[in-house]
Amino acid sequence: MKWLSLLLLLTSGCSALVNVEAGYAHAIAKNPEQAAVALNANAGLGAGSSDGSGAGAGAMLRTKFGPNVQQVAIGPMAYAGSSLGPTSKIAFAVLGGFHLFQLENVHTTLEGDTFGFGMFSPVAEALMFIRPATMTLGVAAEYDLRFTSVHNTGYVSFLIGIGGFGAGSGGIR
Repeated sequence: MKWLSLLLLLTSGCSALVNVEAGYAHAIAKNPEQAAVALNANAGLGAGSSDGSGAGAGAMLRTKFGPNVQQVAIGPMAYAGSSLGPTSKIAFAVLGGFHLFQLENVHTTLEGDTFGFGMFSPVAEALMFIRPATMTLGVAAEYDLRFTSVHNTGYVSFLIGIGGFGAGSGGIR
C-alpha cells in the first residue's frame, strides 16, 4: 500500500499494520452456532526499526455472521511484525487483544434466539502479508465470554484479506 510506505518514509522509527479480512469461523466445541462468516478489520501504529520489524497498538473490529450466530465486537489490540528483509515481498505479524464490547444474537436449541453481550473475550491472530498485491492470510482464535445465559464459545477462523504491514526508521530520505 503506497500510502503506508509514504507514512513510514515521513516518520522516524514507526510501524503500521492495517488489514480488512473475511473468512470462515468455526466453533471449537460442538455448539449450535458451529459455522459463520467472519469479517474483521485491524489497524495499529507503533515503533519500528531499520531491519523491518515493529510493534504497536491499535483497534480491531470483529464480526461473525451465520445462521445461528450474529456478532459485532470492538476492542484494543497489540501487534508485532517483521518482514523477511528490506526487499522481501513477505511479512509476518501476530496480534492479540480482547473484545472490549460485544453484542450478539445466538440461536440455541433450548432457548431459541437469545440476545447476548460480553466483554474481555481474548483474541489472537497470526498474519502473513504478501506484496505487491497487499494480500493477507490469517489464522485467528478467540473465546467469546458472555454475560448472559448464552454459553461461552471458542472459535477458530481462517481468513484472507487486503492490507499491509511496514516498519522503518531514519525519517525523510
